[in-house]
Amino acid sequence: MPNPNDDRLDAFVHLLRIVDRLRDPGGCPWDRDQTLESTAPHLLEEAYEVADAMARGDRGAIAGELGDLLMNVLLSCRIAQDANSFSLREVASAIADKLVRRHPHVFGDGKATGVEQVLANWEEIKRAERAQDADPSVLAGVPAALPALLRAYRMGEKAARVGFRWQDGRGAWTKLEEELGELSAALTTTDADRIDEELGDVLFAVVNVARHAGVNPETALRRAATRFSDRFRVLERELGASMKERSESELAERFRAAKRVVDPDLAALPPQAPDEWREPIRQAARERRLLLEQVRDLPTDLLAKGPRDGGWSMLQVVEHLGLVEARIAHGLRGGLAALSAAGPVEPFPAEGLAAHPPKNRLYEPIERVNAPERMVPTGAVDRAQAFAALDASRSAVFAQLPELVRIHPRRLTLPHPYFGELDVLQWIEFLAVHDRVHRAQIARVRSAFAKDGA
Repeated sequence: MPNPNDDRLDAFVHLLRIVDRLRDPGGCPWDRDQTLESTAPHLLEEAYEVADAMARGDRGAIAGELGDLLMNVLLSCRIAQDANSFSLREVASAIADKLVRRHPHVFGDGKATGVEQVLANWEEIKRAERAQDADPSVLAGVPAALPALLRAYRMGEKAARVGFRWQDGRGAWTKLEEELGELSAALTTTDADRIDEELGDVLFAVVNVARHAGVNPETALRRAATRFSDRFRVLERELGASMKERSESELAERFRAAKRVVDPDLAALPPQAPDEWREPIRQAARERRLLLEQVRDLPTDLLAKGPRDGGWSMLQVVEHLGLVEARIAHGLRGGLAALSAAGPVEPFPAEGLAAHPPKNRLYEPIERVNAPERMVPTGAVDRAQAFAALDASRSAVFAQLPELVRIHPRRLTLPHPYFGELDVLQWIEFLAVHDRVHRAQIARVRSAFAKDGA
């Protein structure tokens, strides 16, 4: 029975009455003029704005955008009610019945020992429901109106759940290579239809590779477009209208330079920094960017979860990384000051790093090692605080790169709680390994707690 003291009901009823007032005679002309067809674009737009706010981790914006989306849902229900089509009561009852029906382990005598069993039961129930539909295919529930990349992703996901899948990502990659070969052959012809078909097959194969890698291709492409936009805008500012007059090779070189400007980690390096320094730093910067993108994409409920086999939540991971890197930044500042006070600093060795092996080798610990007490996350910080602290600590580390790359990278060492003394280059490499481990952890969390939509 509904709880009369549930303040959510009061808030919902208040919003419902406002929507009714807008549609009632004497209400808002714009709201009264809407139809189900005219509200469809608004629903899509609001849903995208919700997703964008979630990706940014902006709690205030998420609440506001969810409110906009909820208002559009209620408005659509009232429009349908006015047309004697259906009402909010029917919509709410239908989804309530569906949720109860598809969760027999919660509302009935069904059994589910874990997430995998829940998803298997879910698909079996949906398959039985579809048997009564005009289109019983497992793909029938994927809306044709979805963006093409996302639609392909969802279709591959649903097909895989009923057994149509490769056992690992190698099969998906082999298929992509096959489709690329067919596209290459098609491009040697003037058959536009064939090129169109083969290009579509390549894109679909890329989506399957992304799915096996645990990457949402829609999100990945959006980020790639953002990176391109940032770098291209640098070229626009530098070249202006003269861009058309530049050669292809010059534009390519300037675009590479723009990439270094946009990426502050690489931009911090002076031009004379040896390539042996640049590659580890580039890898560390890349791994951190990928990690933050993956974590920032996690919904708040998943951010609070950890691996099923125990361990920190993703939010605690972010907090821990900030604590670790704050200590590294502090140690680097002290180490550089001590080296400077001791006299002339030994420069990067002309013979390269190969002639100067590190004192300690990085290796995987045999057993799990607990972090030192000062680096154990409390879990008391919120999302914004954790990300702000991590951004500040990583920036503090990389802000010292211009000075660090001028010295011998084996000369300055800092303690590590497990590996012992690591030199600066090893620490940079360790940051990349650390982030890569946590990215794998995120993939496990996503897989363990993923749930199909209603």
